[in-house]
Amino acid sequence: MVQGDRPPRRQTVFFPPFASRIILHLSARVSRLSENRGSANQRATGPGVARSIRIAAAAEPLLTAARHVVGVVRDITLRKHLESQLRQAQKMEALGTLVGGIAHDFNNILAVILGYTELAQAKVPPRSPIRRNLQEALQAARRAKDLVQQILA
Repeated sequence: MVQGDRPPRRQTVFFPPFASRIILHLSARVSRLSENRGSANQRATGPGVARSIRIAAAAEPLLTAARHVVGVVRDITLRKHLESQLRQAQKMEALGTLVGGIAHDFNNILAVILGYTELAQAKVPPRSPIRRNLQEALQAARRAKDLVQQILA
């Protein structure tokens, strides 16, 4: 282009083929309803691929009464995917915090059970069947305590 030449009045518009239907609908809406601006987030499918796109269009009056629609198509598929991954990570973090809190509370309860069972066992005669039952309760509480430690690790 030589200096001083004006760019052509009409320019070729490039956009993904899967967005054409949505672009036509949005530009018609902007032109027909005399809206100055419009935007839409849409799910568009290409050949075997689903894409998330954001379309923004603006109607600009020309020197004549006709309106001219200018639009932008932006593929936001990656952004949507990353937002989804972030939400999933936040859910997992919240679940981990909840599980950790429950495990700590359960561990505190087990400490009380272990303590009182050991006290009771100390007051029971060595050959008593109650002592064997208390020993079984102690072993079960210790296994539960080990399990809580695995959860917290």
